[in-house]
Amino acid sequence: MSTVNRRHKDRLFGFLFGNEAHRDWTLSLYNAVSGSSHSNPDDILITTISDVIYMGMKALEDMPDDFLIRSSLLANRAEVKNMCITEYNETETMLMFKEEGRAEGHAQGQAEGRAQGRREAEAHFGKLMSFLLSKGLTEEAKLVSVDENMRTELYKKYGIV
Repeated sequence: MSTVNRRHKDRLFGFLFGNEAHRDWTLSLYNAVSGSSHSNPDDILITTISDVIYMGMKALEDMPDDFLIRSSLLANRAEVKNMCITEYNETETMLMFKEEGRAEGHAQGQAEGRAQGRREAEAHFGKLMSFLLSKGLTEEAKLVSVDENMRTELYKKYGIV
């Protein structure tokens, strides 16, 4: 099995499609892979991340015949496919985003639940303390301030929870 230096392919791709002198080629490639028909090469914006190009490709045969580099792309189909350092798999990527979103939502829900639980616990404790102090039950108030079991028992006894 031969070793391929992908950095050379990346540099070649960058030279061909990231070069100001070849903006018309870049526009043609963009239109081919996105199925669009933009006409102003100055509207092109290229984004790379640490020498990785993320691109979802439609079938090369679906390219309109008038794209400038169509024949070259079709003639070099394997090289075009291998030119992308990282192949974009939309299904995998969407699943990854879904899992990340689910995890973030779960963590956020837990945090909100804990915050709500603290607010409710504070409200219950305040009601119990107010009730005990209004009845002159200061010894019970002192006890429930440090004894969770006693607090729970008195919440039930006085219908606070």
